[in-house]
Amino acid sequence: MVLDGLFRLYFILNKAQRINLEESLLTLYSSNNIWTLLQINARKIFSTCFSRVLHEKHGKDLEIFINRLFNLPMVGESGTNLESIKLDNYFTFEPLQIVNENDIKIDNIVITSSTYTLNKILTYLKNKSLPISVRLASWNRLLVLKESSTLNILEHPEVRELAKSMLSNNDEIFQTYLKSYAVTQLVNEKSFSIYYLKELMNTPFNESFSSTSAAIGTNLQTQLNEFRNLLTKTTYDQKIYTKLVINIEIWWSSQYKLCKKYETDTLFSHISDLAAMIVFIKEAILKKINKQFFTPQMKQILSNCYSDLKSDDDSRAMLLLPGILKITTSFSENLLPLFKNNILSADKTNIENAAYLIQDVAFYKDRNELELNIRELKIILLQLFAVQKESSLPAVSRTISLILENSKKFFTKKEKETLGINVDQFFSSYLSIDNQTVFKQDIFNEILINYLDIITKLRNERINVKLDQWIHFCARSKYSEINRYESILKVTANATLDK
Repeated sequence: MVLDGLFRLYFILNKAQRINLEESLLTLYSSNNIWTLLQINARKIFSTCFSRVLHEKHGKDLEIFINRLFNLPMVGESGTNLESIKLDNYFTFEPLQIVNENDIKIDNIVITSSTYTLNKILTYLKNKSLPISVRLASWNRLLVLKESSTLNILEHPEVRELAKSMLSNNDEIFQTYLKSYAVTQLVNEKSFSIYYLKELMNTPFNESFSSTSAAIGTNLQTQLNEFRNLLTKTTYDQKIYTKLVINIEIWWSSQYKLCKKYETDTLFSHISDLAAMIVFIKEAILKKINKQFFTPQMKQILSNCYSDLKSDDDSRAMLLLPGILKITTSFSENLLPLFKNNILSADKTNIENAAYLIQDVAFYKDRNELELNIRELKIILLQLFAVQKESSLPAVSRTISLILENSKKFFTKKEKETLGINVDQFFSSYLSIDNQTVFKQDIFNEILINYLDIITKLRNERINVKLDQWIHFCARSKYSEINRYESILKVTANATLDK
């Protein structure tokens, strides 16, 4: 397809060429002929093209483009060029779903539309006789209104009542979108969240494996995502947490050994149920539930999960360890050699898991939930950042960035000043020359983005970094993901001057 081919070149085009290509994309999207030509391939091709544009936009340009998307006709909508296009929920496409599914930040954006008013969107959602493509597009536009600064749910009880009705009637929208988002973001009533969470817990976690067979597509990940959304937004009664952890124990007892067995089978290795459950325990249980709510039974169940992984020498045990140390003193693990040996390993998975370990240590220490001397751990992390070791620098730089964002008390002011010095040393080592040859370009861009995020956070805390050289570098970069930081750093510079 020519359109897909053109957008492969999008990031290397100049600004005028990009704008021309964007205009062509918007025109083609609104054309009946192109949808008739592409048919079921339209979703894949349009998704690729719009994703490239949206991930390049920021600031005012993003706001303008999102508004253009908001005012595009809906597939199958009466009275538009796309009225005759009939596609089900598997093949229809709405550009704004990219915003909703990729966590593109739009909280400072204002949506304006005389065509798609809130009342019209709600009317479309209420009308079940409309094509599903129209109702899905309306749902996406409602979510965008909610996530932007345009719609205050508290001022529109009709949105809450519609969401309740759709949930109660198991609306077909929820074959595509999570019910938990509607519960937490559109209804936003604790009693309703408790009711829905209890309903979820009445169904055991889906199991992919038995001693004689394996099932594809049990949607365990969807279940876990539903729980994660609900646990993140509200605090619940201890009995609810206990029941949830018991459900985890039931799943773990049935599936753990089978998952370990099938992970090494090339036919079933793509089924990542165990990995999904480990991350769920780490993020939604150990991190989100307050320490006071963990009963002895819960502590024992979760400790057993960790022990199983550790006994099998599975490096994913590191993902659970900081949270386990938060809830129990039964383990006397020395984190220093564990972190050091894995972050310096040649194995990328071990490096990543070690990075997650120290991020969580920082998270818990920042919230006074972990009794642990972290001085030597920080020394290792700061040393690795200073020496810029090639194999670990992507993970180390990302870890530093995330700690600065999520655990602001972890580093002292003096340590942050050292980070600023290291950032400028990196510039001298890699960016003052025309072409670095140490890293592949995609890896190098990933590292650069980590460094640019670190700079932004340091400057927000008035830590000195030589901004001018970084701004000049970003302005000259041919890569849009780097180039966009020119304006971000300029804003940071101006903001810190005003403080």
